[in-house]
Amino acid sequence: MWYRPLPAAAEESNAALEELRKAPGGQALVAPALQEVQGQYLLRSGQRDRAHAMLDDLVKKIRALPGPDNWVQALFTMESIARTARDAGDWEFAERIAQQMVEHDANYAGGHFALGLAAAHRRDLARAREQFAIAMRQWSTADPDLMELLRTQSAELR
Repeated sequence: MWYRPLPAAAEESNAALEELRKAPGGQALVAPALQEVQGQYLLRSGQRDRAHAMLDDLVKKIRALPGPDNWVQALFTMESIARTARDAGDWEFAERIAQQMVEHDANYAGGHFALGLAAAHRRDLARAREQFAIAMRQWSTADPDLMELLRTQSAELR
């Protein structure tokens, strides 16, 4: 697997942002993605306060964008942020983002799955079961080997 060490990735991200600031017109297309990457880097490197501020700002912006493409992209971006927060051990932030996913679209099973994971981590098994049950209902026609569906059905989360 090829990857850049975090400090090198941060330097390259900062250089890309600097070039973006100089470029006329194209900022709106890639700025949210770069903000997401930077915020996720900050989460992974333990700079939680900066990460939270940057990612909360991003979530606010993307949820306000008009149109169906932006609406669904906002869900996927929030899902990615919540996953990164969980991976970084920042479960409170992950739960806050998951709650915003459900507020954005209560019919999106991924939001309920993310809330269930956070509740299970807090050992709130009643809430975890509730959220996983909602996710399972919403995934009732999903492929039976969907990883998230299998995790909701596993004994470790019950």
